[in-house]
Amino acid sequence: MNRKSLSIAVFFIAAAFVLSASLSHAAGDLKIGVFDMQKVIRDSKAGQEARGAFEKDLSEKRAALAAKEENLRALQEDLAKVTKPADEAAKKQKKENMESGIKDLSRLRVEMETELRKRDEELTMGLIKGVMAVVNEIGQKEKFTMILQKVPNVAYLDSAIDITPKVLEKYNAQNDKK
Repeated sequence: MNRKSLSIAVFFIAAAFVLSASLSHAAGDLKIGVFDMQKVIRDSKAGQEARGAFEKDLSEKRAALAAKEENLRALQEDLAKVTKPADEAAKKQKKENMESGIKDLSRLRVEMETELRKRDEELTMGLIKGVMAVVNEIGQKEKFTMILQKVPNVAYLDSAIDITPKVLEKYNAQNDKK
């Protein structure tokens, strides 16, 4: 199930829950909140630190890749300069080194992309776990019936139920203590 379908399903389940709870007199007061997970992650201190660490790692890996590419270019230029028939053995060796270097560069690029994707997922999951803990704490302390994540396919939400600033503030405060 893709993310959009999941969001729609969650929305309809939540809507059905709200409708059934509002129709039931035994449900008592209904308190609903929504928050924007992406905004909390993007604007939180922990999210900005994670993004900074990731970008630093990314630039270091790109620099290492660029250095290897430069070495290959230099090897290619050396290969082009070999024109004498007496240097055929050296030319053959340089050509083999260049082909090997190209394969290594390709493998390194794939490994780098895989490693960075995995690191990004780990950082994101860690942030989500922390944000969800804060949301659960707010929900319990303030006796919310339910707290939902904002989804892009909802046409209207009353800003009175948006608790994103509260979640962001509490998440930042919680991470400042660490």
